[in-house]
Amino acid sequence: MFRAPKVWTPNDVPAPQRIWYVILCLVGLLYMGYSLYTGAFYLPNRRGNGGTLKGISAYIMCAALFFGVAHLASYVADHYDRRNNEVAYARFAKQSKYCAVAFFVAALLLSGSGR
Repeated sequence: MFRAPKVWTPNDVPAPQRIWYVILCLVGLLYMGYSLYTGAFYLPNRRGNGGTLKGISAYIMCAALFFGVAHLASYVADHYDRRNNEVAYARFAKQSKYCAVAFFVAALLLSGSGR
């Protein structure tokens, strides 16, 4: 039996979501740059007295933020890329998310080991 080929349609990310992702990417990059410049990464919490990472922990947290920004940017790039390569974008998004989480946990563990 002959099966009709599956019709491929590119991913479509709604405009408000794309705008929100671009804003988050820009804010993340600005905060990462500021943290690299000062050498300190402030982590806020609900009560207003968050923690500050300094030294290598701050740099590792900046790497986590970089991978988080790359994760969000991959969704925006996938929307505008009309080629049939959604699998590659999905793989990149998954790997960047895992890297972001790994660096985040590593920065928190390193910051707690100096006490």
